[in-house]
Amino acid sequence: MGIAEQLSGAMVIPAEADRVLSIWGSYKRAEGGAVTLGYPRHSAGFSSGGASTEDSFEEMVEAADRRTGAIADAILDEMGSGGYARQVMAIWNRYFSDVARFRGDPVEMLIDGCLVFLIEAKRRGIAV
Repeated sequence: MGIAEQLSGAMVIPAEADRVLSIWGSYKRAEGGAVTLGYPRHSAGFSSGGASTEDSFEEMVEAADRRTGAIADAILDEMGSGGYARQVMAIWNRYFSDVARFRGDPVEMLIDGCLVFLIEAKRRGIAV
């Protein structure tokens, strides 16, 4: 499969599924103990100091992203054990640059997996 086929497949992924799966990818890299790319986003020695609430906005966003990532992870686990294992592997290949091999067209498996994921994500309230 060439770069053109990969890009055309990426264009068909629903934007909302891509958004939630990108959050899930960040969650898995941070919470799963995997090596992350780049430097940390925060300095270890400073606090917000001027926040008017107990939690700063950034901390609230990070908490919401962790919740979204955990729910998305549970959805993908259920999909993997519910007959969509190849689609889940295609999602892992796309969002982690994994190299899992499976039967079928990778682009079709990715699109199918994202569509099934999006239905369940909407049902659980993490996608619109």
